[in-house]
Amino acid sequence: SQAPLLAAVVRARADVEAPYVCVSPSGRSALCARLEQRRIGVRVAFRSFGSFRARIAAVVDDGIVGDDPEWCVQQALGLLAAGEVDAVQFQCLRVGSVEEAAVQRGAAGRTVQREDPVVHLEVAVDCPNDELVASRDRRSREGIRRSRRKFDQLGERRVITRWPADADDPEVLLGQMEAIAATGYQRGMGVGFERDALHEELVRAGLKEGWFRAWVAAVDGVPAVFWTAFAFGDRWTLYETAFAEQFADAAPGAGLLSHVVEDACADPQVTTVGFGLGEARYKRDWASHEWMTADVTVFAPRLRWKAVAAVQRGASWAVTTVRQRLGEERVQALKQRLRRRAAGSARRDAERSG
Repeated sequence: SQAPLLAAVVRARADVEAPYVCVSPSGRSALCARLEQRRIGVRVAFRSFGSFRARIAAVVDDGIVGDDPEWCVQQALGLLAAGEVDAVQFQCLRVGSVEEAAVQRGAAGRTVQREDPVVHLEVAVDCPNDELVASRDRRSREGIRRSRRKFDQLGERRVITRWPADADDPEVLLGQMEAIAATGYQRGMGVGFERDALHEELVRAGLKEGWFRAWVAAVDGVPAVFWTAFAFGDRWTLYETAFAEQFADAAPGAGLLSHVVEDACADPQVTTVGFGLGEARYKRDWASHEWMTADVTVFAPRLRWKAVAAVQRGASWAVTTVRQRLGEERVQALKQRLRRRAAGSARRDAERSG
């Protein structure tokens, strides 16, 4: 069902050579991947170090489809055996799944790099919004309602525009999102929305084809915060968010999210809202279900890839050890300081470029 998204990514990204899609002889299973030219290295806090350029078959999230995961995995690893790629990366492989077991069996004896598992959170929206909020535990209910009150206290100063329900001009949407993201902490960290070829294609194709959603709130006519999502089948999967730092006291991110979830509850075609990667507090406040995934990369038998995998294991161990010793509260406090610093950096960059 997400083939249009794969096609948009292939069209937009210069490092993607082509899609790689194959169907089993039975017709009941399929492998969906991208052939890419990019750098692989040790990743720490969104950054890559000591990287090497490689040709990769990236098996996309939920790219192993059907009842024969063994066949799909062998098709992907066959590209390694044929020397067509340097590595096969299975993205967002669900921990404990039959797909993960098939990859483990197929990769036995090979050089493998496994990223630290990341939590995915989602909420079932099969009831009215008020009932959904009431079903959360006390701490979560209070967090949701507190953020909503702060956001709604802006009153008539705040206007929410929904794409494509209220507007459908991609140029306007892209301009508003760039204005918001330019001073957000995500930009300072080098992640999140940026008006590049990929985002241009996702917004334009997604609005035209009906699978892209966006919510933008403006305060006193100034774009303040946005959320975007992909809509496939009965599921909305949140994609990106950002808010302008001058509105931080109004809880813009969590406040607008409560309107997104409320819209999902009111839409009879939507049964689930997925929050993507990560376990931020505002996501946990809403979540009714969770699972873990990890990126697993299987390398060709070359010394450089063995070295990369070994160093990544050491870096992952170090990060995990630091988190355990600091404790979760201190880790979250450190994240807040880093985000404020990143937001300041993004704001200064925006002022200089303006």
